Amino acid sequence: MKVDVSDDELRACHKVIIPDCDLFEFCQSYREAVATPSIQDEGPRSVLKQIVGMEEMRTLAIALARVIEAKPHSADVERLISKYNILKSPARSRLNTDTLHYYIFIGFNLPPLASYDARPAVRILFNR
Repeated sequence: MKVDVSDDELRACHKVIIPDCDLFEFCQSYREAVATPSIQDEGPRSVLKQIVGMEEMRTLAIALARVIEAKPHSADVERLISKYNILKSPARSRLNTDTLHYYIFIGFNLPPLASYDARPAVRILFNR
């Protein structure tokens, strides 16, 4: 793990890898981990093994697990690139980066609309 990481680098890493978790917790757990002598010169897998049970390092453990699990040459990545190319057409060239991210996230992680059952949501909405 790199000891001299700037706040901007941690913020960028958080935005890409673990945006669903708290930024402060992620930065704090990273700073604590690199301050630990036994962790400083280790790779992601061995760091994860050391911190996996520690509650104060939970956010960092999630981030490391995501990095380790990423498969750069898998069909998932190919589908993601294909969806990006479909979305980023000349007609949509002015799409905001965040909007593009949300479109891809929804298209890649959620079920197709045809298989969505709205009944549970409607029951919750009207049972209030």
